[in-house]
Amino acid sequence: MDFSSFFEYTGTSQDDDLDDLIFLGSWSLAEWAKLLAYTETRRFVAGEVIIHLGEVERSLYLVTEGELQIFMPFNEGKTLRPILNVVVGSIIGEQSFFDGLPRSAMVQAASNGELMRLSLESFQVLAAREPGLANDILFDLGRILSRRLRQTNALITS
Repeated sequence: MDFSSFFEYTGTSQDDDLDDLIFLGSWSLAEWAKLLAYTETRRFVAGEVIIHLGEVERSLYLVTEGELQIFMPFNEGKTLRPILNVVVGSIIGEQSFFDGLPRSAMVQAASNGELMRLSLESFQVLAAREPGLANDILFDLGRILSRRLRQTNALITS
């Protein structure tokens, strides 16, 4: 499978602050090859629900093709509203990957595409074999979580 297009990050621009959310953007192809060896490919079609609100599953997903839309519950969970689009080069599922709690949002495919799924178990094997890469992954996940929290804080205070 050719992952060279994964590193092109089409659809992003400097103006959108999306570059701040690109996962491991400075990694080499060799580093990516090592990580991707521990993932599973998942194809999706437009309209498909990728993550269900409230499900319990400790996997992280790398968006390698297509676009996803994130929906959050509002009105005490009675309605779901779209809050964010996720594009190639970003990740989803990082909160549950870390804390093991139920998924806090629903994720639906806005187009056809592909994800790479990294389960917690696979990450633990990777970490034992490649601790430097695991360190990079954890720090970049932390960076993205921090950036998303700052965006949420800005939204709340505006």
